[in-house]
Amino acid sequence: MLERFSFTRPLQAKDWSRFKAYAPHVRRLLHVFDSFYPPATSPSAFIELSRFDGQLLPKLRSLAWAEEDRNDVFPFIRLFYSTELTQLNIFFGSHYQPEDVKHALSSLSMTSPNLQSIFISELIEDVLASILIAPSTSNSDSNFASLRSLDLSGLDIPQTILLHLSTRTALKSLSLRSSGYDFSSRASPGSFASLQKLTWRISKITTEACSYFRSLRLPQLAEIALQLDPQIMPSQMHDICQFVSTCGSLSSLCIHVFPLDPSWRDEGPQAITLTDIQPLLNLRTLHHLELLLWSFRCDDHVIISFAQAFPAIRQLRLIPPTSNRLTWIVQCTLIGLEALSRGCPQLDDLAVHIDATSAHVLSFFDKIDHASQARNTKLTQLCIGASRVSRPKDTAVILAALFPNLGRIVGWFGWMPRQDPWREVEHFVLSTRTSVEQARNE
Repeated sequence: MLERFSFTRPLQAKDWSRFKAYAPHVRRLLHVFDSFYPPATSPSAFIELSRFDGQLLPKLRSLAWAEEDRNDVFPFIRLFYSTELTQLNIFFGSHYQPEDVKHALSSLSMTSPNLQSIFISELIEDVLASILIAPSTSNSDSNFASLRSLDLSGLDIPQTILLHLSTRTALKSLSLRSSGYDFSSRASPGSFASLQKLTWRISKITTEACSYFRSLRLPQLAEIALQLDPQIMPSQMHDICQFVSTCGSLSSLCIHVFPLDPSWRDEGPQAITLTDIQPLLNLRTLHHLELLLWSFRCDDHVIISFAQAFPAIRQLRLIPPTSNRLTWIVQCTLIGLEALSRGCPQLDDLAVHIDATSAHVLSFFDKIDHASQARNTKLTQLCIGASRVSRPKDTAVILAALFPNLGRIVGWFGWMPRQDPWREVEHFVLSTRTSVEQARNE
């Protein structure tokens, strides 16, 4: 399969003959300029291509254009627009010229009106607006009426663009980034009528932003992923969870509250508790829940509440991606895992911190019904992060009873130090499983 080609001489008549034969069959084009891919196409070659009468690749459906070290050829992207183009991905470098970009994309809505998916890594507000919002002379308020997927996660989206996007009736998937908004203008947001997947990074939580969330009603949403300011207050978290709870068709929810900078050491506000996320317990249809919170008091009461609220849950992940400031908030014990074993029979992906120290293990060991059949048989791997354990064998017996098919225990990033006591737990779990299987076969 041809992955890359270079122009090393001026185009000749025989090149055009071959090009015309293959061009109608090209469906996907990736054009890259960066330090790993030295420039293979010069501006002069694109000038030659621009002499072609008609669309160069008339059946092109997917176009990806990446610019890192140079932008002198970006204006030629318009040569590859086609009426059948449905997917466009653009990655800009740090030296792009807004006017060149605006000019190059100005004809996109007319040449490729059927675009369904757009990803743009970086643009200033007026250029972005010129792409998405139709001019006043147009018969429509929006360009690309068929647009279904829009990824603007690399941009800080202004309020005007957000309000415009909310009126798009075909949009099903939206990824964006924003700071706190001031909605004092009383501009009424649209309804995001068809939106099913929302990914939103909010770098600053304000009172206005919380009010906006409370006003949203998106019952058709199936997936939500929110990345929030680590300084978020418990009351603000409650407001956002209240909005999420109104999405009655939700099957996947991810809420991340942690700093992007690993060196961040601000203690921040008080910890998030079950009371602050209480509205989430109304989401009975959840299959995937990921709460990666910088300060979250995750105790047995939380886990038991989740087990009762989410009977269809398949993936439950409650471990942040860093070990900082975790020891004082980890209060979940094996009692919480027992509730998940009984209440969530479909759970096959679990990541949670556990306090499996002597006192907790001994208090629970005699209470467990080792012969009970009402156990989770789906879970095969357990992620425990930096959990503590002091009685590996007793802990293993309990885990094997709660999750009969458990075979692997992992720590941070799916890795476990060689001398970690949880490796001993894993060994005893496997031994217990083997003994049980042998007893059944006798």
